[in-house]
Amino acid sequence: MARRPTGYWDERSKRYYVRLGEYSEKTGKRRALMLKNPDGKPVAFGDAQGVAAAVQRLLAAIDEAERRRGGPTVGQLSRGFLAWHKAHGSRPSTICGCCLSSGG
Repeated sequence: MARRPTGYWDERSKRYYVRLGEYSEKTGKRRALMLKNPDGKPVAFGDAQGVAAAVQRLLAAIDEAERRRGGPTVGQLSRGFLAWHKAHGSRPSTICGCCLSSGG
Protein backbone atom coordinates (compact mmCIF):
# COMPACT_ATOMS: atom_id res chain seq x y z
CA MET A 1 0.00 0.00 0.00
CA ALA A 2 1.38 3.42 -0.95
CA ARG A 3 2.28 5.88 1.75
CA ARG A 4 0.36 9.12 2.07
CA PRO A 5 2.53 12.13 1.25
CA THR A 6 3.27 14.34 4.23
CA GLY A 7 5.08 17.62 4.52
CA TYR A 8 8.48 17.89 6.14
CA TRP A 9 10.32 20.85 7.62
CA ASP A 10 13.60 21.83 5.95
CA GLU A 11 15.76 23.47 8.59
CA ARG A 12 18.13 25.05 6.07
CA SER A 13 15.44 26.97 4.14
CA LYS A 14 13.00 27.21 7.09
CA ARG A 15 10.12 26.00 4.92
CA TYR A 16 7.80 22.98 4.65
CA TYR A 17 8.14 20.77 1.57
CA VAL A 18 6.48 17.67 0.16
CA ARG A 19 7.71 15.34 -2.58
CA LEU A 20 4.90 15.75 -5.12
CA GLY A 21 6.74 17.56 -7.94
CA GLU A 22 7.83 16.17 -11.29
CA TYR A 23 9.86 12.97 -11.33
CA SER A 24 13.62 13.47 -11.39
CA GLU A 25 15.37 11.80 -14.32
CA LYS A 26 18.43 11.13 -12.15
CA THR A 27 16.84 9.57 -9.08
CA GLY A 28 13.36 8.60 -10.28
CA LYS A 29 11.89 10.26 -7.20
CA ARG A 30 9.49 13.16 -7.17
CA ARG A 31 10.98 16.58 -6.60
CA ALA A 32 10.16 18.61 -3.52
CA LEU A 33 7.56 21.38 -3.68
CA MET A 34 7.30 24.13 -1.08
CA LEU A 35 3.97 24.07 0.76
CA LYS A 36 2.01 27.31 0.57
CA ASN A 37 -1.22 28.71 2.00
CA PRO A 38 -4.09 29.50 -0.39
CA ASP A 39 -2.83 33.10 -0.53
CA GLY A 40 0.60 31.93 -1.79
CA LYS A 41 2.60 32.49 1.39
CA PRO A 42 4.75 29.65 2.79
CA VAL A 43 3.16 27.60 5.56
CA ALA A 44 4.38 28.77 8.98
CA PHE A 45 6.44 26.54 11.25
CA GLY A 46 4.25 24.36 13.48
CA ASP A 47 1.07 24.87 11.43
CA ALA A 48 0.04 21.20 11.12
CA GLN A 49 -3.40 22.03 9.70
CA GLY A 50 -1.83 24.34 7.11
CA VAL A 51 0.60 21.59 6.06
CA ALA A 52 -2.21 19.03 5.70
CA ALA A 53 -4.39 21.47 3.75
CA ALA A 54 -1.52 22.41 1.41
CA VAL A 55 -0.77 18.74 0.72
CA GLN A 56 -4.45 18.09 -0.02
CA ARG A 57 -4.55 21.04 -2.45
CA LEU A 58 -1.49 19.70 -4.28
CA LEU A 59 -2.98 16.19 -4.46
CA ALA A 60 -6.24 17.61 -5.83
CA ALA A 61 -4.33 19.59 -8.46
CA ILE A 62 -2.39 16.48 -9.50
CA ASP A 63 -5.63 14.44 -9.72
CA GLU A 64 -7.25 17.16 -11.83
CA ALA A 65 -4.27 17.25 -14.21
CA GLU A 66 -4.36 13.45 -14.55
CA ARG A 67 -8.10 13.52 -15.21
CA ARG A 68 -7.67 16.14 -17.92
CA ARG A 69 -4.95 14.07 -19.59
CA GLY A 70 -7.11 10.95 -19.41
CA GLY A 71 -9.25 11.50 -22.48
CA PRO A 72 -11.60 13.75 -24.37
CA THR A 73 -14.27 15.79 -22.66
CA VAL A 74 -18.00 15.45 -23.30
CA GLY A 75 -17.93 18.63 -25.38
CA GLN A 76 -15.14 17.30 -27.56
CA LEU A 77 -16.98 14.02 -28.12
CA SER A 78 -20.22 15.83 -28.96
CA ARG A 79 -18.52 18.08 -31.51
CA GLY A 80 -16.82 15.06 -33.07
CA PHE A 81 -20.11 13.17 -33.23
CA LEU A 82 -21.87 16.06 -34.96
CA ALA A 83 -18.96 16.57 -37.37
CA TRP A 84 -19.08 12.87 -38.29
CA HIS A 85 -22.79 13.11 -39.07
CA LYS A 86 -22.25 16.22 -41.19
CA ALA A 87 -19.37 14.57 -43.10
CA HIS A 88 -21.45 11.46 -43.88
CA GLY A 89 -24.51 13.38 -45.03
CA SER A 90 -26.66 12.07 -42.21
CA ARG A 91 -28.52 13.94 -39.54
CA PRO A 92 -28.55 12.95 -35.87
CA SER A 93 -32.03 12.20 -34.61
CA THR A 94 -33.65 11.56 -31.28
CA ILE A 95 -36.34 9.11 -30.24
CA CYS A 96 -38.94 11.88 -30.43
CA GLY A 97 -37.75 12.82 -33.91
CA CYS A 98 -38.05 9.20 -35.08
CA CYS A 99 -41.54 8.81 -33.62
CA LEU A 100 -42.77 12.01 -35.24
CA SER A 101 -41.37 11.16 -38.67
CA SER A 102 -42.94 7.69 -38.66
CA GLY A 103 -46.34 9.06 -37.75
CA GLY A 104 -46.45 7.25 -34.40
